[in-house]
Amino acid sequence: MEKRTKESKKRLNSLILLIAFTAIMLIASTYAWFTTQKNVDIENLRGVVEVAEGLEISLDAKSWSQRINLGDVTTDKANDTDTLLSILDNAYKDVSLGEGTASHKNVDPIELLPVSTIGEHSSNTDRLDMLRGKLENGSFGTITLVDEKNADYLRSSKADAIEDPNQAYTEDDYPSFIAFDLFVKNTSRTANEGGDVLQLDVDSVVDVLDDALNVPPDNGYNRNGKIYVGKKESGLQNCVRVGFALYEPTSDPTADQKTALTDLVGQDDGKKIKDVAIWEPNANAHVEYIVNSNNKVTTLAESNGDQSHDKAALTPGSMQADSQFFTFGLKNTAVSNPIPEGNLYTWDATASTHNLAIQNTVQTKAGKIETSAVNLKSATNGSTDFKIASNKISRVRIYIWLEGQDPDCINFASFGGGIEVDLGLTKPDTTPKGP
Repeated sequence: MEKRTKESKKRLNSLILLIAFTAIMLIASTYAWFTTQKNVDIENLRGVVEVAEGLEISLDAKSWSQRINLGDVTTDKANDTDTLLSILDNAYKDVSLGEGTASHKNVDPIELLPVSTIGEHSSNTDRLDMLRGKLENGSFGTITLVDEKNADYLRSSKADAIEDPNQAYTEDDYPSFIAFDLFVKNTSRTANEGGDVLQLDVDSVVDVLDDALNVPPDNGYNRNGKIYVGKKESGLQNCVRVGFALYEPTSDPTADQKTALTDLVGQDDGKKIKDVAIWEPNANAHVEYIVNSNNKVTTLAESNGDQSHDKAALTPGSMQADSQFFTFGLKNTAVSNPIPEGNLYTWDATASTHNLAIQNTVQTKAGKIETSAVNLKSATNGSTDFKIASNKISRVRIYIWLEGQDPDCINFASFGGGIEVDLGLTKPDTTPKGP
């Protein structure tokens, strides 16, 4: 009897240890973006950008259309010509502007790693402030502003060999997100003062790649001998953000490429950002793994008067599969101010000392946007419409990243295979009505 009792105690102790170990693993694997994990294989981008009547888009301010593929370049090898432009092999890298040469600085990283931003650009006026950090001694101690303009981190072509794919993203300031310039030509029957609101249309959606990409190894989806297999259950799609950075200057819609690029980009690529909008797709969706292991974030309830976009309060363990709430991103002041780990998950707008701030986003529910187009809003306050100038060409830099402060951004998300973004852009119908 005594022997059985001892064995029972041993089994009970083992069970307790197992449960404790499991709990530790859940905690460690949840919201672990600040470890700057290196084991992810998320580098693919697929999808399209489409615009409605009255808008045209271009990657080089020369070839205008209403649709751009976000995959790789399609090459007509027989005639040695490209039939499509990609975000890398595009652009205006060889267009001479003044005394210098404009070298495009589109970013297509070796792989995506989590970063955080609230859309600030005060410390680097021609780029968004994207921050990455590491947890040290219980604080988010080393926070780095990534260097989006470092030529050493930029690939000039998807065909470029990567001698050491592990080298670039070992650096803390490596830009591990996607960014590319989109030139938007807006023609309006009537010029609206302040411009036209840019909207997301009903075809807009963000997802992850589900299947193996059985494609030739030289097209960029199968680099370095890897075949990428997406897993939707990772929840990766729920921590993606898409940013829109509108630049201050515009150009005439009839301008040739060199004139437009001189106006919009300039010799040193130093034009200033006028406004920023952030789209948060799949805002009300969380996979089972996230719901079961969520035990940190606390928020207050928020409401904007629209029940479909109300954000519930969160307390540890209260997250549901369809909870919708704000994310608090890193402010650029966090670069010089360590953040205690506990503050990372206490999201209170009145806590101004945390070097965190609400990420003002346009939130949409999982899947394609339903019913009608959605106005983009300024990330500064979340309420002002994001507008592009009427009857002008504007430069809008598109950012696609994994938001590290999103509770869905966890180590398990590293099993995602890639991101698919279908981005539909439109504007309100401002045609004058007849009698």
